[in-house]
Amino acid sequence: MTIVVAGAGRRDRGDDGAGPAVADRLRGLALRNVEVLADDVDPMSLLEAWSEADGAIIVDAIAPRGQPGRIVRFDAGNATLPAALLATSTHGMGVAHAIELARILGKLPPRLVVFGIEAAGFGLGAGLSPLVARAVDVATDAVVEEILGTPGGSGAASGVTGHSNAVSYTYFPMVTGFVRKTLGEFKCDVILGYPQGDELVQNTNAYYRTTYALIYKPGNGLDGLDMLADPRLKEKRIGIVAGTPPASIMARNGLMVRAKPYPLMVDTRFESSTQKMIADLKSGDIDVAVLWGPFAGYYAKQSAEPLVVVPLLKENKRWHLVFRITMGVRASDQEWKRTLNKLLRDNQKEINGILLDFGVPLLDEQDHQITQ
Repeated sequence: MTIVVAGAGRRDRGDDGAGPAVADRLRGLALRNVEVLADDVDPMSLLEAWSEADGAIIVDAIAPRGQPGRIVRFDAGNATLPAALLATSTHGMGVAHAIELARILGKLPPRLVVFGIEAAGFGLGAGLSPLVARAVDVATDAVVEEILGTPGGSGAASGVTGHSNAVSYTYFPMVTGFVRKTLGEFKCDVILGYPQGDELVQNTNAYYRTTYALIYKPGNGLDGLDMLADPRLKEKRIGIVAGTPPASIMARNGLMVRAKPYPLMVDTRFESSTQKMIADLKSGDIDVAVLWGPFAGYYAKQSAEPLVVVPLLKENKRWHLVFRITMGVRASDQEWKRTLNKLLRDNQKEINGILLDFGVPLLDEQDHQITQ
């Protein structure tokens, strides 16, 4: 029962030496039932090593994309290795070719995982950059944990205490190409707050349900407002984010003539339609705001001036205002999805508490509000 770990790369090409550096550390741990290969691993040597292996792990440098030292994990046994993952490694074609050749020949090991360490550069004669050198230790711990979870893997050698759960964040505006430029280019491994049912990602289980909401100042003649069909809105100026589902209901009720639209696709690092709408509501430029419920609840809770938030629960169901919110991962990341699902399941009570603290309107499956 053997697990083969290959630290692919060339030590004389800067951060391309990350794979061999991880292999060196693993050899020092003397893990039982683990064969460690290193340096410029060629396809034929990998195929030979995999022939009787119960599992395999490859550690390699990946293309610089602005986050040197970032570590990504890819389940290569379930899907073709993305070209972007190893595209600019100095030997990347060898590793990718070995995997796909083994797949065609039916020679893939039962389990094959690739860890990529994002490089800063591949300069000839250079050593590891500081961020990649630090990432080597984290990647080594991650490989050890992977080994312990692989059939055939034995207990850790003395001195191995588990792995570092390093978390980093990246930001990108929610515009056309969002998934492709984030998950697709391995700039992140999970998208938080993603609506269920979008085919661009693989969804985890939903961790909350919510809806769009009305928000207004109390005492301005709108107390008790809970539907966009309320006749009092005919004379009011309503703020709406263009292209969102409530806009169709407003049009149906003849409310667009006096409406003030706000752009949907903006780079929120520089501007925010939500913040602008809330400011206009407080100044009196608009009388009512129609917002995504989590935004409405959050800004109302942060406001020094009282604001009323009313989830839109009485509208006709055909308008689809209620959404289940999940996390989005790559289609190939089945195990990562299962890990996240367990995390969500085990911490649902705490997640609800955090969301409620931020004012997010939470709904159960019968559209009743969750308050605790």
